[in-house]
Amino acid sequence: MSTYKKFVRVLRKKWQVEELPESPLLRPDDGYFTFSPFQDTEGNFDSLKSTSSIFVKYQPTIRKLNALDLTNPLNLNYQTTYAVQKYQRSNQIDLIKQLIEVSREKLFPQIAASEVEITYPDILHDYFAQRKFEFKLNEVETTDRYLCKLDIPGKHYYIKVRMKFKTGSINVVDFVLVDYDSSDFSELYNFMCKDEQFLKLNSNWV
Repeated sequence: MSTYKKFVRVLRKKWQVEELPESPLLRPDDGYFTFSPFQDTEGNFDSLKSTSSIFVKYQPTIRKLNALDLTNPLNLNYQTTYAVQKYQRSNQIDLIKQLIEVSREKLFPQIAASEVEITYPDILHDYFAQRKFEFKLNEVETTDRYLCKLDIPGKHYYIKVRMKFKTGSINVVDFVLVDYDSSDFSELYNFMCKDEQFLKLNSNWV
């Protein structure tokens, strides 16, 4: 059984889960690559907002072309990701904590909770002050790096989760708080987890 199927099976033990179809790696419209696991599902934030399900998607992506590689300028940065999406507006910080734990326990069981670090923009200070986290918290200045561009209204913020890997650490999970409302800490969200095989293939990066 693939890691992805195991991941979905674990989620289904906890929540009502539906799977979204995989998008083509090579997009049929303009010949561009699919670069994001939720690139083709932004419309779901409108069409599926009345459902309470959690949606999961397996998505191969091409992150970028390596234009500086003169021996093979079309060398592709291929990456497999799992996307988890929730379309109902609510305070979902407890669900985020649970998803981090599922990712750690099932994909990276060798990593202790104390070796997980959550980096978030300071605009979310009050959001994280609500709940106790057993993970390390790293608050940084809100810059463009933590702003997510989605073709839907509102302001969208990245939360980046790093885990210890070999001699360093690597970013393995991104959350996006979609249309975040600071007045009541509510949001919809995207969750993106890199396949553990990606880490095995790219351990020389760390």
